[in-house]
Amino acid sequence: MLKNTLILILALSLTACASKSTKSEKEAQASDANSTQALSTLLGFKQKKFDEKKLAKYPLGSKDNPIRVDGPSGQVGYLSRLVCDNNEPVSAFERLGSAGASPFGSIMDIYEVICDTNKGVVKHSVYLDMYHADYEETRPAAGFIELKPDCFSPLKKAIAFREQKNFTAALEQIELHNQCDKSKVRMSYYYHLGWTYAEMGEYTKAVEAYSEGLKTEPGYPFAYWRRGLAYEKLSKAPEAQADYKKAYDVGIEKNPEKFKEFLNLNPDIAEKLLPKSK
Repeated sequence: MLKNTLILILALSLTACASKSTKSEKEAQASDANSTQALSTLLGFKQKKFDEKKLAKYPLGSKDNPIRVDGPSGQVGYLSRLVCDNNEPVSAFERLGSAGASPFGSIMDIYEVICDTNKGVVKHSVYLDMYHADYEETRPAAGFIELKPDCFSPLKKAIAFREQKNFTAALEQIELHNQCDKSKVRMSYYYHLGWTYAEMGEYTKAVEAYSEGLKTEPGYPFAYWRRGLAYEKLSKAPEAQADYKKAYDVGIEKNPEKFKEFLNLNPDIAEKLLPKSK
């Protein structure tokens, strides 16, 4: 469930017209590195000098050796990849609040991470410092046996390559994501595959990719919208209009308030999706 939620968040945050960026996309494309640096500067954090050997004396994820990540999404991404000692992913996690100054000079967050084991529910306290855009933690926090691969990191790279019109590199990163992600819902793979093909002018391939993704997640409105754009480029107006209508109907059914807010922010998209008055 958590993985599906992360897929949805990632895809929703990156929706945009093929030829023109939407307001929400421009905000999403600001990297965590830039956001983290800006927030650190705003709050006046200056990183302290620290000794890696001294940190290593304390359990990883403890108050004296917090997990270093990049921004709020880095916290969520790290915690969602932890594997409990029963070889199962974490059941849930919740931010409990700030936990004071970290050894690095910034402010830590403390999370409660829950493992649902055959011995009952086990709760772990994990400390994280999100002001480390230049560091990638590859080890599991103390109390956990493994850190699953970050399957969404290649997608972030693919998006950057696509923006640079380096489509070969973008497709390579999308395939790396596909090889890593073993979930049954394949929308993240097919959505970005279709989007990249559309940017390349390969609209038939784009339609095929979106269609495959919708087989695994038929309730994702933005795949209908993007497939409609591809159909429109192929001069298939009836198919395009059907997809625009489906995108609107599904979006309103899923989350009417958020979907309407999205349309208000993006009038170009709303013009295609909103029902035409007779």
